[in-house]
Amino acid sequence: MTIAQRNLNERIWTINKLPVITNWDSHNYIAMAIDDDGYIHLSGNMHVVPLKYFRTAQPLNASTFVEIDRMVGTDENSTT
Repeated sequence: MTIAQRNLNERIWTINKLPVITNWDSHNYIAMAIDDDGYIHLSGNMHVVPLKYFRTAQPLNASTFVEIDRMVGTDENSTT
């Protein structure tokens, strides 16, 4: 999965390749959101597999995505 970011008044893109390979199953769509503090959340490419969730370490900086292996508890082992 590749994330690209640029300032609207610039032409240079910053590209960040995450350690996830997406496939073409329609169950595996990708969702991205920005929270009130400016952190970018990215989740997707999941269908009865472990959680694939990334969050930026710095607000509005797509080059700082880190993978997080759980969201709510320790008993998670797959996502649908």
